[in-house]
Amino acid sequence: MISDILVLFSAPQSELDMSRAISRLMEIDTSVLAHRKEGSERLLLVKFSPQTVSPNAILQALRGVGFTVSIAGG
Repeated sequence: MISDILVLFSAPQSELDMSRAISRLMEIDTSVLAHRKEGSERLLLVKFSPQTVSPNAILQALRGVGFTVSIAGG
């Protein structure tokens, strides 16, 4: 089973910041895949296995590279 988290940044992010976020997220576990739509400076899609990675681990990784993040559920 694969879960998704869509990260929406409140302001556009630089290429460097997005690259750091993606790199850090993919270090969490081999099940994590993070990517952004080409040209998007505010959206990041994170796919992961909930058996090995918790949503909190994803938030912690983003906080670790300097982002302020929280979860909004639907």
